[in-house]
Amino acid sequence: MAALCELDAKRRKVDLDDDLEFLIKSVKQHTSLPVITSSLKALCEVEAMTVLTIESSNACLGYGVPFSNAFCHTKLQMKESYTFASFFVPGMSLMEKVLNTKDWLPDDDFSKQSLSRLLSFLTDKGSINFIKTLHKREDIFNNETRLSVALAEHVLSKLAPKSNYVLDNDCRRTKSDNECRCGCHSFIDDKFGDTSIGHYSVWHGNIDIFVGDLEIPVLINLAKDTDSPGGRTFIEDFHIKQQMLSQAIVCSFLQKIRHRNLKHFLIPCVGMSANQMIFYMYDCKNDVLLQSRAMTLNDGNELNYTGIIALWLVLNYKNLGSGLSEYCVKQMSKADFFKGADLETENIYKERLSVGNIHGRSMCETLDCTSIRRVVTIPPDTPKFVWPS
Repeated sequence: MAALCELDAKRRKVDLDDDLEFLIKSVKQHTSLPVITSSLKALCEVEAMTVLTIESSNACLGYGVPFSNAFCHTKLQMKESYTFASFFVPGMSLMEKVLNTKDWLPDDDFSKQSLSRLLSFLTDKGSINFIKTLHKREDIFNNETRLSVALAEHVLSKLAPKSNYVLDNDCRRTKSDNECRCGCHSFIDDKFGDTSIGHYSVWHGNIDIFVGDLEIPVLINLAKDTDSPGGRTFIEDFHIKQQMLSQAIVCSFLQKIRHRNLKHFLIPCVGMSANQMIFYMYDCKNDVLLQSRAMTLNDGNELNYTGIIALWLVLNYKNLGSGLSEYCVKQMSKADFFKGADLETENIYKERLSVGNIHGRSMCETLDCTSIRRVVTIPPDTPKFVWPS
């Protein structure tokens, strides 16, 4: 039996290697290669993550506050803006080697699987067409459940290490919500579940979509990108930002409790509409809070490769992310999350957060992201990546 299992494993490895070799050749011969290369360069030079410090919040008041009522007033540290690649060195190194080295494949299975999922997505006509047309489907982007299902089924699960995800069971309204309404009619009844996290005495609540094994929170917003007040995008919505900040912070503490051996604890939270997204990341070990600039899934009728690759890196943060370098830990301003908190509240965040069946005892039931300047810092301990010309 052991011999048969070993033989089956070898066959799967050969199949994965063959598939990946084919995908790499396809991408290198694809007309989009120059755009992919320029997108990778942008992540190394331009696309910014900016440090936030917390001015005040209702995270540590001594009673529970649901995410929907979370308040976290932050200050953008404009002089502390870093390249996106600074926090994803393994992922960028992987792409650099693939594009620059002939007949090269990574050694570990995780890198192979992650790379295969990205390249499959970028070369799949169905995935590309879905991204290009989603923002035109009013029957989907005007319904939170349908939009959540569509993004989870056709984007998030395709780019994440594993295809599993959990949708907030409370957002299911009708029997028709049990299938994807994009036209594929995938049955997703078993994808709904309890996504509540936190602790009833502090921040807590349900996550719209949990990607992977309850690892990455995704918040979905219905607002059209051009319909928000003053022409601002949904990502700049004050209420949305408060929820994302609270979820990112809680998830970082939660992952540290559940997976104490992670290489780093810079945990992301993803915000998405039919065409836009933003990332917040918090490192509870080093008390550093980051915000990305707004990114899109498509630009007009073309795929936005920068946004897609950034999303892929974020969803694979456990292995493709590098967390905070020593330079960043020393130089970055601290978020000061526990400012004014008592020891009991600190202990709840550090030791007692959990997943599932979280019910609160709550006493209480603007940021211009596009203004983030494009001059960014590249930490001196970040490798210099070389891309094909």
